[in-house]
Amino acid sequence: MKQLIIKRLLLLLPVVWGVVTIVFLLIHFIPGDPVDIMLGEQAMMAERELLRQQLGLDQPVLVQYGRYLKGLVLFDLGNSVYSGEPVFKRLADRYPATLLLAVASMLVALLLAIPLGILAAAHKDSWIDSGSRVAALIGISMPNFWLGPLLILVFAYKLDIFPIGGRDSPMSIVLPAITLGTALAALLTRMTRSTILDVIHADYIRTARAKGVPPWKVYTKHALKNALLPVITILGLQFGALLAGAIITETIFSWPGIGLEIIEAIQKRDYPMVQGCVLTISLSYVVVNLLTDLLYAVVDPRVRLT
Repeated sequence: MKQLIIKRLLLLLPVVWGVVTIVFLLIHFIPGDPVDIMLGEQAMMAERELLRQQLGLDQPVLVQYGRYLKGLVLFDLGNSVYSGEPVFKRLADRYPATLLLAVASMLVALLLAIPLGILAAAHKDSWIDSGSRVAALIGISMPNFWLGPLLILVFAYKLDIFPIGGRDSPMSIVLPAITLGTALAALLTRMTRSTILDVIHADYIRTARAKGVPPWKVYTKHALKNALLPVITILGLQFGALLAGAIITETIFSWPGIGLEIIEAIQKRDYPMVQGCVLTISLSYVVVNLLTDLLYAVVDPRVRLT
């Protein structure tokens, strides 16, 4: 296991370098002058030059890239043009909220998907299976920008059960988590059902049944454990997607995370903050993929031999 971790970390280094470089190039090579975009075409020449010097855009691209890498090593992503606050500090304050929302959404998805997937597999081609398919189709078909306002209208305005937005109480996370977790739950339900059906006719399942193991234990302990690898793959990919997809949900519910921060930074034309947000989300994908690989080895010891 230790060798596997070292190997994955070594493979992670060029990936991180590639992500960092792509984010730098995307921000610097987009059409238009960032200074003109932030200040507008009516700004005075002196103001433009001052901002260009503050952002380091008056230097050659290679020099900017070197300063950019040095800043990353020192956890220095520059300062916000709008507030003057260090970008790294701002992101460190906002990231836990996004991470909390992603974890809560994942829990919502798992609590819905795993039982439904097991029931659908155990009652294949029954009304339970058909119902789970319909529920999965509805869940995948509902976009966040539609489901979020609908939940606010019903549970915040009409029933007054949950807060409309913000993060002022523990109940504030319920509606955003349901909004983000619904589509993932639909996907995981179908994946859990199909993977369990793939292993349910294996020899060890027949042996467990021959020994008189209760059906619920056959599905939840024997079949589910050996069907988890594809589900973990989806979980790893979708967790990164939750961090990025939280942009819309955080905006709808005024959730103070990275998603809301990047929208505000774009509206304010805060160039360093936008770059920091994009980099944070990109690196989150990389870290999640690494953790997914390591989780493979925990669930299936055969992976450690590869």
